[in-house]
Amino acid sequence: EDDLAPTKVEGLSELTSRPASLLPLDEASPTPPTAVLGGFNMHRTKGIDPAGDTDNKLRALGKKGGRVLDVCTGLGYTACAAARRAGVREVVTI
Repeated sequence: EDDLAPTKVEGLSELTSRPASLLPLDEASPTPPTAVLGGFNMHRTKGIDPAGDTDNKLRALGKKGGRVLDVCTGLGYTACAAARRAGVREVVTI
């Protein structure tokens, strides 16, 4: 058995009593997981993985730089990728 194979990580929020999990989407490739909160996926998953979704969002911005505001409050994929872009001097995420 491969100890590095992606596995689902889940728990129950003590505050809301709702389930929360990180769900691997493709065990055959190293794609980032999606967050599932209260039974709802926090990322698009049909025909795309979170990394591809992040690339699409940043491509839609064009080559603009400066400051980036990330308000998705997810796992930070878009904020991290934006911070690595040329010309971006600050990323604010809430």
